[in-house]
Amino acid sequence: MNNDFWRYNRILYRVHWGQKDGRDGERNIEHVRIFEAIQSGDGPLAELLMRRHVQSTGVVIREARQVRYGRRASDKV
Repeated sequence: MNNDFWRYNRILYRVHWGQKDGRDGERNIEHVRIFEAIQSGDGPLAELLMRRHVQSTGVVIREARQVRYGRRASDKV
């Protein structure tokens, strides 16, 4: 991701959905593991960890939408 998109994405996520989802520690661990996989040159592991991270973040966003807007958890983000 380019830096502008990444910065915008982080701001949007934190402002809109907040940081109170209880995943801060877990999210940090995921980021470290992804970075370590990239640093060690293990592309397949980095890809797998990133895909899992994106999926888990999607779950958090869907649940937050349900609470905030009354939408079903199964609705797409």
